[in-house]
Amino acid sequence: MSREVHVQFCERAGVRFPCATHLVVVAETKEILEQTVQPALQKFLAERGLRLSEEKTMITHIRDGFDFLGKTLRKFGTQLIVQPSKAAAKSIREKLGVLLHALRSVPYAVLLSKLNRLLRGWGNYHRYTCSSRGFGKVDHWLLEGIWRWIKRQHKGKRLRKHLAQYFAKGFWTHSAWTKDGSGSPRLIELVRLGALGLRRHIKIRGAANPYDPQQEDYFRLRRALGTSRPACA
Repeated sequence: MSREVHVQFCERAGVRFPCATHLVVVAETKEILEQTVQPALQKFLAERGLRLSEEKTMITHIRDGFDFLGKTLRKFGTQLIVQPSKAAAKSIREKLGVLLHALRSVPYAVLLSKLNRLLRGWGNYHRYTCSSRGFGKVDHWLLEGIWRWIKRQHKGKRLRKHLAQYFAKGFWTHSAWTKDGSGSPRLIELVRLGALGLRRHIKIRGAANPYDPQQEDYFRLRRALGTSRPACA
């Protein structure tokens, strides 16, 4: 590949591309992507028995943005903003809704446990992006869904005297007591996406190469110190 393409493929013995690989290629102009990069990629992949998906391949300007692996990447002025995509937010709401509907007759602690598993996975994946607003919307939507779930459990009855079992830790903190494997009491609290805490990736050196033996100390130190830091408030 020519230098103008600015794309580097690193291969190592025993390492192969998976059947479905997602990638983003950046170039200075649309013409470079269409006339140089795309043909080079097609040739590179064809030699390895792979091909570009015409349905999923898209050429767009960074200021218009694009979705990639559940995230929306878009540049505003000189700043690149990465946040959960609308499709990802819709997907998590649908999954939470399915759980609320399917677990209508289970104990509250079981419901919280199932919801927390889904919320932690989705939240930990998106906490490294600008996700405060998206987290807040999902939290608000879920609280309304849980409130409807609670009212359904006591339909036709006075709800006030039953609220304590849904707020074991305190008012408006959705929580319930259960027992662990040893029979000891354990408090389960609903995971709030907004309380997970956003983190920011520590940028890697531009010329760093994990396959270069001379840079092993740099990557060893990076792994020891961590690859992210808490986001500024």
